[in-house]
Order: sequence, then structure tokens, then C-alpha cells
Amino acid sequence: MGVGMLMAMTDGDAAHYSASVEGNDFHDNAIGVLITGDGTHAGNIDMGGGSLGSKGGNNFRSFTANASASHAAISIGFTQSGSVMATSNMFDNNIMPSNVVFLNNAAIPNLGGPLSTPQSFIQAMYNELLGRTGSLAELNGWVPVLTAQGQAAVVNDILRSPESLGRIVDAFYLRFLGRQSDTSGRTSWVTFLQNGGTEEQLENAFLTSPEYLGRINTDFVQSLYLNILGRTGSANELAGWNNIIQQIGLAGIANGFIGSAENRSITLDTYFQTFLHRPPTTAESNTFVNSSADLLSMEGLVLSLPEYFTNG
Repeated sequence: MGVGMLMAMTDGDAAHYSASVEGNDFHDNAIGVLITGDGTHAGNIDMGGGSLGSKGGNNFRSFTANASASHAAISIGFTQSGSVMATSNMFDNNIMPSNVVFLNNAAIPNLGGPLSTPQSFIQAMYNELLGRTGSLAELNGWVPVLTAQGQAAVVNDILRSPESLGRIVDAFYLRFLGRQSDTSGRTSWVTFLQNGGTEEQLENAFLTSPEYLGRINTDFVQSLYLNILGRTGSANELAGWNNIIQQIGLAGIANGFIGSAENRSITLDTYFQTFLHRPPTTAESNTFVNSSADLLSMEGLVLSLPEYFTNG
């Protein structure tokens, strides 16, 4: 869909035009990065290994056909200087990176040292679970673990690391409380997850907290339809839940929403679109949604699929 990132220098001021690009996923784009110079220069574009410190880690793995003007991992036009660095990036293992770069009156960029398939698998998790680009030293530190223990072991270690769990906690603060996490609260909830607490239990704690209840401007049950299922509950649906709220309490109502097949299906769709860049099949959806796996475990199972290893 269109261009993932556009960088155009048309004023001839190459000395003052620079960009550092790292850790982006261009799976859903017709052109990943489009760079246009002024006829001679494009400025200083560092997509990995350049003078601006980019670690690379940009994901171009979906580009497998030879580049054209309308479809390319990187498209560069109207620059005759070697001003584009793009090392340590992620490309499909079966192609030469230069084959998915389109040049229009442009110098060839430095594509040296693309990441290996194991490095790319690990880098994709750094980008998506940790929200940052891993250094080569970090990636290479995981490769022996991958070799000795397998994909699922690496997935579990990164997914359940304090850094990854902290991002889950941060997201809940923003989603349900509308604010950044505080240090003590964040630390407490990360410890809770490290000690066996589930994402569902954490979500329930947020949804039944006085802070959440104090900021919603609608009926509690309706707030769950909006904030968990992303839709408005019908009058009959609201009545059904409100009729049993005295019997099972707020936590029981919240559990009903969090553990519902609808919420699990929505969550699974997000995992598949984010990690595999496609929706789940009906069979995949039925298998995951109806399993006993909690949400964090379900995320780990998706990340452990062979498809993610080669195309995540």
C-alpha cells in the first residue's frame, strides 16, 4: 500500500539534509523507502551502518520480485553520489538485496552485510516486542541460544523479559487509565507477570481499579464493550450483563469480557496481522481461540510458528 517512507531533497543543500532510519517494517508497502535527490545528491541517508548511527534492522522481507518503478524495497532517484547506507537490514533469504532496489539515475547504495535469517528473526522481535532495534552484538548473543534450544525458547525469553513485559504494562496504563505508567506501579505489575500472573489478570486489575472506574463516562458494562471489544453493546447485551453484576461483581463481569471468544479472536487477529502480516485462517482461529492458552502464551505460540521465523 503506497510508500512506507519518502525522503526527498530538492533544494541542493546536501550538507544539511540527513535522515537516520532503523527498525521499520515495510511489509505492507509497494515501495518501502523512496529516496529522491536533487540530481546530484540525496543528502546523508543512513538506514544502517552510516555516520548517523543507524543500526539498520529495517524489514524488507516481503520484497521478493525484481524491483520496478512501482514495487521495490528501496527506490532511489536522481542522486549520483554514494550517500545512501543500508547495511544490517532484513531481506528475504532467497534474494540478493540489490535485486529489490530500483535505481533511476542514481548511484548504487551500500547494502553490504544484510542480516541472516536467524538474525532477522531475532531483530523482528526486538522491533515488535521491545520497540527498539537490537545491535549486532545483541542479535549475535541470541543466535547460539536459538541453535541450541530452538525458536520457542528464544521467543519465550524475549517475550517474557522485563523489557517486553514493561511495554505491556505501559500499554495498559495508556489504554485504560489514559496516562503514562508510574515507576512503582510499573515495577509492581512487571514483577506480577514475571511471577506467573497472566495478562488477563492484569487487565482485570486495571479495569476494576478505582482509577479506571473514576474516569469512564459511561456504564461500566458499556465501557467494556468499547474498551475491550471495540464496539457498542446493544440494549439486550447490556441488560444481560447488568442483571448479573450484583451476583458476580465487577471482576466477574470483566473476566467474562476478557476471556470471551470475541476478545480472544480480536487479539489473535492483531497478533497475526502484526507478526505474520495476514489474518488467521478459520482453522487457525478456531485452534488458537478455543485453546486453553492465556493471551501471552498465545502470542508466544504465534511467534513460534515457522512462518514468523522466515517472514516475520
